[in-house]
Amino acid sequence: MNALIHHERRWGWRLAEWGWLMVGAVLMVLVSAAPSWHNIFVERWPDSWLLVVGSVVAMTISAAAIEWVSRMPLIRSRKLAAGIVGMAFIILVAVLMISRSYYSRWFLLIAAGFSLVWIMLGHWLRMWIASPLRWGLVESGCVEPLREVSGIEWTSINQADSDPPTVGAVVADMTSEVPSEWARFLTECRFRNTPVLDAEVVYETLTGRVQPEWVNEGHLVGVRTARSMSVIKRTLDWCICLLLFPLLLLLTGICAVAIKLDSRGPVFFRQDRVGLDNHTFRVCKLRTMVMEHESNAASFADEWDGRVTRVGRILRKCRLDEIPQFWNVVKGEMSIVGPRPEQREFVDQFVESIPFYALRHLVRPGITGWAQVHYGYAADEIENRRKLEFDLFYLKHWSFMLDTMILMRTIVVVLTGRGAR
Repeated sequence: MNALIHHERRWGWRLAEWGWLMVGAVLMVLVSAAPSWHNIFVERWPDSWLLVVGSVVAMTISAAAIEWVSRMPLIRSRKLAAGIVGMAFIILVAVLMISRSYYSRWFLLIAAGFSLVWIMLGHWLRMWIASPLRWGLVESGCVEPLREVSGIEWTSINQADSDPPTVGAVVADMTSEVPSEWARFLTECRFRNTPVLDAEVVYETLTGRVQPEWVNEGHLVGVRTARSMSVIKRTLDWCICLLLFPLLLLLTGICAVAIKLDSRGPVFFRQDRVGLDNHTFRVCKLRTMVMEHESNAASFADEWDGRVTRVGRILRKCRLDEIPQFWNVVKGEMSIVGPRPEQREFVDQFVESIPFYALRHLVRPGITGWAQVHYGYAADEIENRRKLEFDLFYLKHWSFMLDTMILMRTIVVVLTGRGAR
């Protein structure tokens, strides 16, 4: 919801936000330096300028990053604010230590805490002052999906010859051919300084999904970018796997012992899945079902599936059964972030019944992904269609920053067990 509030902002809002940040930066320096004011600004000033300037830069970067996160659909910036501010100041500490510059632990701790409180206070004040969203919806083209979006008071606009209503913005379907009478109406809205928003963009921003009916050539921009950057992404995947190797090895050993003690059968389970460019590969997972049910036959897992063992239910809840898939990442068959790979039988079925389902195979499948962290497992065709909408959003808006957000969200999912089956 925060993302579309930006559409209604004027320059006064932005100047107020920058003014709030500048005042906060000055107060942050004064408050942080209070315990050792004389030491920082008199005795050690030639050596402490980088500490002061760096803290201001860290606060500014944190505010910009939190602002960017607030524009992302389905992401609550307040849940990630502490991590963003903490990371900015950790980087500052690293710079100070590498450059052998003077730094004060108390100054940095107070500065980080003050920055977090000040930035979030400004964010909450902005949300409190901002009026509820009341938008007009032009009843022409494909706008029906917008009706399921909550948090907006929709005013239906049925006649093109009527005067533009008093609303914060007018939403219309720009992907289909706009009739001449509606084109004149939307032009009149612009003359009256009423923002005109595309229904597709509004839906994507508020839901983090893309309707298959709106897919066009423009949705492949993110795919082309992902494929062109595949070497860099593969390198990052390798680096993450290398860093996590000791922890993954330890967790695999613990899980293997638990699986063997809980039920008879092998520790690992292998199954054919569809990956990049529609090629089939064999995925490896920790076994979570009783042996007679762990077969390659295509089947969905229900939320309380009786085939799942006691240990398997814990592994699925914490997503620990996915750990061996890091080997598929090392082999280049998967990426850490991407659409979930599905079984061939389901893929053949969904390609025939769900529009643009095959687009998922233009990038490497992932251990985690936009759909996995926001929707979890899908148990039938209807749920897979909804999940495809999340995958289409990922394909359209792919970036390294989006992958980073997904990884951060994945940590929350693993800790809470949300969406597990």
